[in-house]
Amino acid sequence: MKIYNIGCSHTSGTKLSLPNPNDQYSKVLALLFNGTSTMAAHPGDSNERIYRKGIYDLTDSDYKIAIFQWTDPGRFETAESNYWYQHRPFSPYQYDKRTKDLDKYYKDIYKDIPRWQEKLNAQIIGINTYCESLSIRPIHMCWRPLHPSKMTNMIVNEYEWLIDPYQGLWKFLLGHGFKEAQDGHFKADAHVTIAFWLKTYIDSYEQPILSRNIVLPERREYIYNA
Repeated sequence: MKIYNIGCSHTSGTKLSLPNPNDQYSKVLALLFNGTSTMAAHPGDSNERIYRKGIYDLTDSDYKIAIFQWTDPGRFETAESNYWYQHRPFSPYQYDKRTKDLDKYYKDIYKDIPRWQEKLNAQIIGINTYCESLSIRPIHMCWRPLHPSKMTNMIVNEYEWLIDPYQGLWKFLLGHGFKEAQDGHFKADAHVTIAFWLKTYIDSYEQPILSRNIVLPERREYIYNA
């Protein structure tokens, strides 16, 4: 089985939280399926980049499953000089005056959280529809809880989610006793457990079903070290 994975640093891991890249949940999942895994996540990525690169990578591919970890909907990207810049409003990390000016602009626009959610909903619908047209099974995870709305309720009930999106992966992991590294990212034990959860979910359900209705396996302590 060939699996595609994309998200932000919570999928790719960081040097502090995941010093051994083999402990990424994407690689552990590929090991469990005796398959191959592509890691397209990059730290600091926005949902715009996840959407754009996901469409590009999946076109004319032979992936069977695509796992999307959606990030903070306040992030965005701009195209300048043949390069895509990722911006993180409300982040203490700023790159230059241009980024600060854009962040102020987006702070003014996105004071209302539902506006963020409307944009993310459209991206999720687009990705899900495109994957289905290619006979690729899309599975979604969101890092932060989704904001309830009529459109959000539709994608929650009709699409495949590993974790209840109204709770979000971050709160779910904290609720299961996992600890964050100093940089705010979860460590290898959480990644390995996510891989086992994904394996159980993929093996058990062929039709979209809310993950809140399934019984996930207990936390796994095993960490893969190549």
